[in-house]
Amino acid sequence: MRRAVYLLMLAMIFTLPWENVLSLPGLGRVSKLIGLLAAATWVASVVLSGRFREPRLTHFLALLFVVWNGLSMLWTVDGSATQGRVVTYAQLLALMFIIWDTVDTMPRVHATLVTYLAGSYVTVSALLVGYVVRGAASERYGRVTLGSFHPNDVGMILAVSVPVAAYLMWVPPARLHEWRRLWAAGCLVYVPLAAFAVLVTGSRAALVSMIPGLAYLFYLLTRRHKGVGIGTLVGLVVVGVLTIPFVPARVLLRLEGTDAALRAGNLNERETIWSEAIRLIRDNPILGSGGGAFRAAAVGANKAPHDLALGLLAEVGVIGFGLFAAMLVTALLSLRRVEPLLRGMWIAVFTAWLGAALLHNWEARKQTWMLIALVVACGALETARGRPPAPSGAEPSGLEPDDSESDAVETGDFAPPVAEETEERYRGEHVAGEHAAGDRDVAVVPSLPGYS
Repeated sequence: MRRAVYLLMLAMIFTLPWENVLSLPGLGRVSKLIGLLAAATWVASVVLSGRFREPRLTHFLALLFVVWNGLSMLWTVDGSATQGRVVTYAQLLALMFIIWDTVDTMPRVHATLVTYLAGSYVTVSALLVGYVVRGAASERYGRVTLGSFHPNDVGMILAVSVPVAAYLMWVPPARLHEWRRLWAAGCLVYVPLAAFAVLVTGSRAALVSMIPGLAYLFYLLTRRHKGVGIGTLVGLVVVGVLTIPFVPARVLLRLEGTDAALRAGNLNERETIWSEAIRLIRDNPILGSGGGAFRAAAVGANKAPHDLALGLLAEVGVIGFGLFAAMLVTALLSLRRVEPLLRGMWIAVFTAWLGAALLHNWEARKQTWMLIALVVACGALETARGRPPAPSGAEPSGLEPDDSESDAVETGDFAPPVAEETEERYRGEHVAGEHAAGDRDVAVVPSLPGYS
């Protein structure tokens, strides 16, 4: 049953980047249905086996954050909005625990990243095909989008996936070792496709959030052959310039007006919204106005806060914001012992995510809680193992090892291996993880009547 939970979790992760595209009449989004099925199966698995992985500090902070939002029902200014937000956070907490309990080996971490990138590929492909086929019909506010996604959200989803594509380009699955060059090419192609898709969404925050992923990719390429990295960067710039005529006119006007909006100090009325948020924080700094109740409380704006920190401070006060910040910080601190290549990917991912957090509201999005859960899972695995075995499958397409390889190993820098021994270790861990997943950091649940 645990494997069934793992497979359902992967199916849900696959649908997240395009969750707003496909809904079933009377049932809702496919991702939500799969998530509910995964949650039910996971609960049944825990009850029947009496086992679950021992939670980390991050999980307890997440639980306290959800409980605090529930307590805000006692003083909220909008009961229905707070109730809806509490239900959402409870579902996100369940997602975090499911990932924690099932993603308990490095091959499973890798498989989850591959699955999410595959879902992002579906999103970027559907968006671009829809734009080519439907033209202006695929636009919203004069900006290209997909399904019911706001253009800013779909742009951020694609931007956050760029570091994941760069990492997977360098570390192909063990079973695809012989096809690693084709795999690397497939991962690399995602980058220009995502860059153009983000451009046509007109999301300025998403364009800025592309920078950490591109910097991470540039680092990976130049650390072996500077010419390859510089050539790739120049190629992306040339492709970007050539695609400008295909960008919607309103998007170009929006981007051209960014400088004027910055000098005016008001990006789409955000100054007004943030001023209202500051007023709410001053009025009730400890408790806030209630989880999810910003729109009702901010009578002078009647919009989303467009900033994670200000939004949480206004809704759940210093206590709620402190719990969320502590959850995020403890998750990121667990990366200290993660091998450099994977740690660099997570740093790039969360730097890109920060763009969504500062200008939008991603505290209640599945992607945020999924990423935090995966970071904690990575940190726990690396800490338990001490020194992780290097991933298999060495070189991205067109790159060969040089004399600097030995220097990198001596200084502790990660270098993609080519030895068969490393591949066998990686596969051996995968087999062990499939047959003995959960043996590490496992707590035993007291047996229930009928299940002993």
